Amino acid sequence: MNSKIFILIFVVIFTSLSSQKIFNIKATLNTENNIFDVSDSIRRLLFIRCNGNLMLPEYGYYIDVSKEDTEKLKKKTIAYIPMNGEEYDDLEKGIDEGVLKLSDSLYYSAATNSKNFFRKIVINPSLKDTIYITDINNYLNMQNTKEWIEMLDSKRKIIVGDKICAETTTGGYTFNSYRKEKMCDLAKKRLYYVNILFPETNIDWSKKQWEFWYKNLIKSQ
Repeated sequence: MNSKIFILIFVVIFTSLSSQKIFNIKATLNTENNIFDVSDSIRRLLFIRCNGNLMLPEYGYYIDVSKEDTEKLKKKTIAYIPMNGEEYDDLEKGIDEGVLKLSDSLYYSAATNSKNFFRKIVINPSLKDTIYITDINNYLNMQNTKEWIEMLDSKRKIIVGDKICAETTTGGYTFNSYRKEKMCDLAKKRLYYVNILFPETNIDWSKKQWEFWYKNLIKSQ
């Protein structure tokens, strides 16, 4: 493991969470070592910070902040995690973002959830609504966790779409398939990925047990 990342994880795990105050930084990518994988330890902290309503980030960047920000942060290079799918691959292009502090060396952008298309469906589901199974089975999608927990005892149904691939003697083809599914069953499928991120949970918990866990987890920040 990269020594910088190891130190970063250590600092994040054993440093209490800082106050959530957004401030702006200007920076460029570090020319020597500019990308790192976001560990599950950091993802768990981000989950708490974002109240279980986020897309889990896969990568973070080492960035060199401006002279003004160096004086403010007391360091030239920091680790930065974009939370809205931003990608940076141009060493010359500047970064100008509003960020929050996770530790003295690690910052992240505020999650806007601008692509949270399914919030209305999860809050008030009906057979007029369609969700595709690929969205349910996206392990990075932790949006609407609180609302999915509330659906664990819901018998209301929505339409679930899926793409089926088939082979024939002349080749292959794909077609869309649609079926009705109960929200309680979909909620359990969604919470499966929360269970992977937080092994102390149990996929067979009742709604009340999940609510108790979620409430205490979010209170810990």
